[in-house]
Amino acid sequence: MVVSGGYERYFVGEDGERYWHILDPETGAPARSGLTQVAIVSEESKRCDALSTAVFVMGLEEAADFWRSRQDFEIVLLTDDGTIYITEGLSGRFTLGSGQEGREVQVLSAEETSAERPAIDKAGGYAVETEEVFAENQGSQIYGVLYRPVGVEGARPTVIYSHGFGGSYRNGAQYAQALAAQGYLVYCFDFQGGSNSSRSEGSNLDMSIFTEQADLESVIAMLQAREDVDDDNLFLLGASQGGLVSAITAEDNRDAIAGAVLLYPAFVLVDDAMERFDSADEVPDSMHYLFMTVGRTYFEDLFGYDVYADIQGYDGDVLILHGDRDSLVPLSYSERAVEVLPSAQLEVIPGAGHGFSGASFDLAMGYILEYLTSSLNGG
Repeated sequence: MVVSGGYERYFVGEDGERYWHILDPETGAPARSGLTQVAIVSEESKRCDALSTAVFVMGLEEAADFWRSRQDFEIVLLTDDGTIYITEGLSGRFTLGSGQEGREVQVLSAEETSAERPAIDKAGGYAVETEEVFAENQGSQIYGVLYRPVGVEGARPTVIYSHGFGGSYRNGAQYAQALAAQGYLVYCFDFQGGSNSSRSEGSNLDMSIFTEQADLESVIAMLQAREDVDDDNLFLLGASQGGLVSAITAEDNRDAIAGAVLLYPAFVLVDDAMERFDSADEVPDSMHYLFMTVGRTYFEDLFGYDVYADIQGYDGDVLILHGDRDSLVPLSYSERAVEVLPSAQLEVIPGAGHGFSGASFDLAMGYILEYLTSSLNGG
């Protein structure tokens, strides 16, 4: 096995960004493919060495397709948002080390389709097609992908997926495919400055939960103007930090949002800021946090902020899904949210950490579909 990544041989520039030794041959700059580490498992070490560098440059989707075309080696991929992807040959043999229990692990199947391609739900649902759709926030472009069921006419109930810290629109692909196959429109997008691999404009150094709220509100306005969107049935679906952002956005836009699904929402952020710094004055202009560099505003804006007081006015139906083995955001934060939200339901996913995959994902999707069906207006 050989591992490649930007975790050892790198330096931090004056802009606060990491620059590593693996270069993209098209640009000559450090490869920023959305991956931070790649491990190749094969019998030949020289082959592993060559493949690990190539796969790192490819990025998640191209690397997965490359593996599917050959299947004579196995790979482990770590993305910017901390999600781990393993090929199915490693399923059952791969275990997380000490202190890594909160990471989400997803298995790449030999038959799995790319997030950008149409797919047919195996349960007999609609075929799904995708389209790149852009929103705009104060003159800056927001990139996203719209998933829609093929052959369905008229305005459709619509779900907006918001990714977590350091994530991207790709994190919502599995949810989007499953929901679109059941007749929903689903929009997954990149927050501005939301990750090193973001396709939206904006800088990581300017990002905070409140800039992400503004992005989400711009997305809502864009979708409301579309003829294929049923704006009486517009739902938010957010994961981790995206779940927190979805919650505060629903409160401030309660007339526009029919309901919200929060996946292991990161209500821990305020406490995390208080533990790291005694006051806002101590927050540096930039710092490396989890998977990327953030600016002063990311933590500074959290001082004096009470997220639970902010969200308690939203009276729409809210479904919260949280794993009982989540070490990144303890379950207690969602338990408190259920106490303050007027109409909230908490479902605990047994054995799941910070993210759902395999049986945990299937269970979560069952709860989500049941919730959406019962929450539709005029249904």
